[in-house]
Amino acid sequence: MTTIPFRTESQEQMAVAKLLRIYQEQGKVILYSKLAQETYTKFITVKRRNRMEGLVEGVPDLLIILKDRVLFIEMKRVKKAHPKTTPAQLAWQEALNGTMGNVFATVAYGYEEAKVFIDKHVIESVKI
Repeated sequence: MTTIPFRTESQEQMAVAKLLRIYQEQGKVILYSKLAQETYTKFITVKRRNRMEGLVEGVPDLLIILKDRVLFIEMKRVKKAHPKTTPAQLAWQEALNGTMGNVFATVAYGYEEAKVFIDKHVIESVKI
């Protein structure tokens, strides 16, 4: 029996980025970006500079702008035991979802969950 390896978080996110490029070409998505928030470094001087420049932990991985709403997605890889969401990531999710009503955030375990979240909001956005 052959086991299928799980994709990395990076591979899952690349698949979502490919979908977003297609949706942008179709006019369903206005803009999107990966939010460059990698906080890991073994160099204390880099950590200090990042902190002083305003880098904080927990900011979602993806920002997606539709015509009437803004989406944020924290990507996690799919595996048997879901990777843990950090307290900082949960705080960002709660804060973003508690805003004026046109900002939506989620944690997506893989491409499929991210696509479901995006498609739901694209459909609702088109109805307006």
